[in-house]
Amino acid sequence: MRLLLVLACAACGFAQSETALRIQSGSISGTDSGEVRAWLGIPYAAPPVGDLRWRPPQPPPRWEGVRAMDHLGAACIQAALGGIGTLGLPQSEDCLTLNVWAPKNARQAAVMFWIHGGAFVEGSGGISMYNGANLARQGVVVVTINYRLGPLGFFAYPELSAETAAPGGKPAAPAGTANFGIMDQVAALRWVRDNIAAFGGDPRKVTVWGESAGAMSVYMLMTSPPARGLFARAIAESGPIFGPMRTLAEAERSGVERAREWGAADLQALRALPAKTFSSAGLRDAGPVIDGKYVPEEPRRVFAGGRQAAVPFLVGANSFEASLMTMFSGIGPRLAGMLGANGRKLYGNQDEGERVQQIFTDAGFLEPTRFLAARVEKTGRPAWLYYFSYVAERRRARSHGAMHGGELPWVFDNVDAGPLALVATAQDRRMAQTVSAYWVNFAKTGDPNGPALPPWPAYRASTDKLLELGPEITVAEHFRKPQLDFVERVLAALGQ
Repeated sequence: MRLLLVLACAACGFAQSETALRIQSGSISGTDSGEVRAWLGIPYAAPPVGDLRWRPPQPPPRWEGVRAMDHLGAACIQAALGGIGTLGLPQSEDCLTLNVWAPKNARQAAVMFWIHGGAFVEGSGGISMYNGANLARQGVVVVTINYRLGPLGFFAYPELSAETAAPGGKPAAPAGTANFGIMDQVAALRWVRDNIAAFGGDPRKVTVWGESAGAMSVYMLMTSPPARGLFARAIAESGPIFGPMRTLAEAERSGVERAREWGAADLQALRALPAKTFSSAGLRDAGPVIDGKYVPEEPRRVFAGGRQAAVPFLVGANSFEASLMTMFSGIGPRLAGMLGANGRKLYGNQDEGERVQQIFTDAGFLEPTRFLAARVEKTGRPAWLYYFSYVAERRRARSHGAMHGGELPWVFDNVDAGPLALVATAQDRRMAQTVSAYWVNFAKTGDPNGPALPPWPAYRASTDKLLELGPEITVAEHFRKPQLDFVERVLAALGQ
C-alpha cells in the first residue's frame, strides 16, 4: 500500500504556495518546491456526467475566491488490464482535469503537453512516472491530462449521431460524435492556448507528446482539422498502427450491441447507467473511429498524402515492443501470417516465437515510425527518428530489451521515482539526463540537438539514419532496412 501511495504522489516534496494566479475559470494556488511550481487537478472542461455523458466537452465551471490546486484529480473510469492503470489513484466519471509544472518565474517557456498511453482504456496523467518537475527544471512548462477512456471516451450509437447531426442528416456531425476522448484532448489544448501564459508558458510553443495510445493520439491530432494551430511540434513514442480503424457506422452497430448487453433500450437509459458499468469493458471496441470530423480518415493515409499538420516531428519505438503481446496475443501471429513465406525467410533462423515477436515490433512499431518520419521529411519539415534500446544497468542480464513504455522514466528524467529507484545507477541517471535533454531541446526549438549531447541527424529517407538510444548512443544507417522495406510493401499492398 505504501508503494502505491509513493507511485501515485505527483507533488511529493512540494509545499503549499501562497501566490495565486488567474486563469479563465478563476484564481488558483498551487504548490512550490523553490525551483518548480505545480498546480494539480485543474478542471479544463465541465464534468462529463449526467446529460453531458457522450457529449463534446463543455467549458469548465467558474468559481469565486482562490481555489487550491494541490492534489490530483480522479482518473477516468477504466478497465483493469494489468497495464500501467492508475497505480492506486481513485476513479470517477468527473475526471477532465490536468496538471501543470512550471519553472519558477517562467516567461514564455516552451510547453510539453503529455497524453498518456493505455490502449485508450486505462491510464492517467497523474501517475508519478509522468511527474513533470524534473523536466520543468530544464526550463519548460509541462502539462499532463486525463481524457475519457473506454466506452465513456469512444462510443457510437445511432441516437448520439442523430443528436449532433447537421440539418438534413448529413453524416459528418458538426459537433462531433464517437471520439469523445480525442475531443477532450483538443479541449485541453484549447485550454492551454487560452491559459498557459498565466503559468509562464508560451501558447505558440506547444509540443503535443504521447506514448502508445498517447502517440496514436498525436498522430490523430496531427491529422485532425479541429486541432490545427493548437501546437507547434509533436513527439510520438511507440505509437502502433495496426489498422484498419472502424467507421462510424461500424461503431454504431457495436454500440447497439453493447447497449443491449448493458440492458439499456435507448440513449436516455444509457446515460442513466452507473459509471461503474463501463469499468469492465476491456479492449473490445476500444479506441477512436473514423468520424468525419475529429478523425476524418486513417492517419497513415493522411501522412501518406502529406496532409498532416506541418510541424517538426520526433518519433521512434523501442527494441522489445513485443512485450505488448501478452495483452494483444493474437496480433503477432496475424502479422506474421500477413508477411507469408517470404517474410518468414527474411526473418532468418529464429524460432517461431522470436520471429513473431520481431515481426510484431517491426510491423506494429518500427516500420510505422520510419514511414511517418519519411512523410514528414517529404513535406519539408524536420523529422527525428530514434530507436530506444536502453535497459537499466542492473536489469540487462535478464532483459529481452527495452519494453513497450520502457523509455518513459528516461524521457521524464524520473529514474529515481517508482520501481527503478531501487536499482538506478549513475549510468542510468546520466542516460535520463541525456534523453530528457533531447526531448526538452526539441520542445524548445524543434531540434533535439544541444551542447554536450551526441549529435542526432535529422531523418532523411535517402540516408535513412536514426539515433539508437542504448548503453552507447550511436547513429545507425539503414536500420533493419530489408525487413522494414518488406513490411512496408506488404502493408501498402493491403491498403494500409
